[in-house]
Amino acid sequence: MGTQLTEKIKIRKSRSPLTEILAIMLLILLCTVLVGAVFVSKFLEDGLSQPSIPSATIEPNERLWQNSNVTDYTISIFGGSIHASEYILTVVDNHIDSVIVDGVEILPEYFVEYERYTVEGLFQSARNCSFCRATFHPIYGYPSEVGGGFIESWGLRVTDFQPLTDIED
Repeated sequence: MGTQLTEKIKIRKSRSPLTEILAIMLLILLCTVLVGAVFVSKFLEDGLSQPSIPSATIEPNERLWQNSNVTDYTISIFGGSIHASEYILTVVDNHIDSVIVDGVEILPEYFVEYERYTVEGLFQSARNCSFCRATFHPIYGYPSEVGGGFIESWGLRVTDFQPLTDIED
């Protein structure tokens, strides 16, 4: 029995400092993975587990927008995916009249590529995104912020909105 105990002590003493360092690093890695798993599960519990923004959230705001009868407006948006930009659109009769991106005026033949930055386009983004959140303007109802969170890495935020016509009630 005494020899076995002596051999165990010798084995423990024979570990190299490198083995000790690797064991500590492995322990730190396991702790990091556990903390990350707890964080992600908490993140999902806090509302991002919803695959999309519920219709019950979008539809009343879309009705508010439609009832505002705004068809002519200027909207400024900041955001994007890989490269965030500033988009300024003028919309007349619900059609894009002008687009400026980061201070550069866009030619009319490319307007179709900027439809997603109109109010209708923002509603479409809110309806089609997954694992994202949206906020809506309290008076006009348009999406004032739409963005991906856990899965998508994009976001759009309305920085200015000006109706161009008087609104009749």
